Amino acid sequence: MKSHPYPTARDARTSFCLAVNVGDQRITGDNVPEFLCAVLNFIDKHNALAELTLPFCTSGKNFLLAASPEQKNGRPFPAYRRFEGKDRTTHFYINTNHPRFFALRQGARLLEATGFTVSYDL
Repeated sequence: MKSHPYPTARDARTSFCLAVNVGDQRITGDNVPEFLCAVLNFIDKHNALAELTLPFCTSGKNFLLAASPEQKNGRPFPAYRRFEGKDRTTHFYINTNHPRFFALRQGARLLEATGFTVSYDL
């Protein structure tokens, strides 16, 4: 088991699993949208969604999570999913237009932002 670093753009051609571990629980997805939704469902299951501040930035001016499916400058997310919390009143949009290596790191960031300790299996 390896903590950070996660795969990088150099590893994009290699096969790696979209999965992180939180304790003995594994969070996985077959693709970027499925993985990011699984991460958010895990956070929601543990009643920690309220700890995420919107918008949740990836870097600089780009958003991973936002109240509407657009960046700070109004440019729409090229690909997104609407996420609805288990309380049915919390919802936001996930920018899913990311390569696998980046989604893996962002999923870990979401978990860490809500207080979870994350590890990654190579």
